[in-house]
Order: sequence, then C-alpha cells, then structure tokens
Amino acid sequence: MQEQWKIFEDWPYLVSNFGRVRRIDKKNESVKIKCLKNKKNTDGYLQVRFCDKKRIKNFSIASLVIRTFIGERPVGLQINHKDGNKLNNHIDNLEYVTVQENIKHAFRFGLNIPNNGEKHGMSKLTEENVLEIRRLYKGGMYKKVELAKKFNISRHQIYRILNKEQWSHI
Repeated sequence: MQEQWKIFEDWPYLVSNFGRVRRIDKKNESVKIKCLKNKKNTDGYLQVRFCDKKRIKNFSIASLVIRTFIGERPVGLQINHKDGNKLNNHIDNLEYVTVQENIKHAFRFGLNIPNNGEKHGMSKLTEENVLEIRRLYKGGMYKKVELAKKFNISRHQIYRILNKEQWSHI
C-alpha cells in the first residue's frame, strides 16, 4: 500500500494512512516536509497538538487517521487497534468496534490487565504494607484506629483490608 495524505477537517494539517502528520504552511501554501512530533498520552496512545490562530487541540493519532480515511466515529463505538499495539496507527490496523467487542479483544490479546494493588494509580499502600497491617492487627498489637493513623488511611480502608474486600489478591 502506498502512503496517502489527506487534509484533516478544517485544520491546516495533513494526515497519512500510515499514521503520520504534517503541517501545511498557510503563508506559502506549502507542506512542511518534516512530520510533527508525537508523544504518548497517559494511556499510552500517540497524540499530537494542532494549533492555528484561534485554537489549540490535542488529538490521538489513531483518531486522526480513522476519521480522515474512514469517517467520523459512529455514536457508541470506539477505536480499536487490531494488533493490540497502541503505537501502530496504520489505517489497516484501525477499526470502529462496540465497547463489548473492544473489551473482548483486549482480553484475547492480554491487554486488559487489572490495575489492582500497587499497580493502581491511586494506591497509597504497598503489598508489604497490607501484609504488615494484617499481621499487626491479627497479633493484637494495634487497633484499627491506630493502624489507620500509622498508615495514613481511613479506618474504613483498614476494615476492608482486614476483611479482604480490598487487596484480596494477597
């Protein structure tokens, strides 16, 4: 397949079916040969920032490619990377799917690894802390209130840890 370039909506940018992006220089009506630098967002998808005189907006490259070459995303659908690689934004690797199809695809490719325990972004504790909380409480050394103060978490959180409502995987 040969690389094709198309203008993205009303922005002065060209998007390629290979997942590359270039800026159009409005003054000279020329295309910048150099492609825009992209960066990963917090979810690991590549994105670029578009700017013109009135607006600044971040776009995922996958979204740019699929909107430019297939069309606007239908309501209720998501973009899926067929090979499971978030960095592969070639048009042949992108498709619109339902939420359920996307979840099944993620499990099939092993992409949907639950973020529990220390891997969870909001976790204040380590597995070592949790084991220590259980050991100290079981040994009668500390009460729930004291453990909550010691580990800087709520009593309710201590209760859930002790009853294995949270951190049940250890």
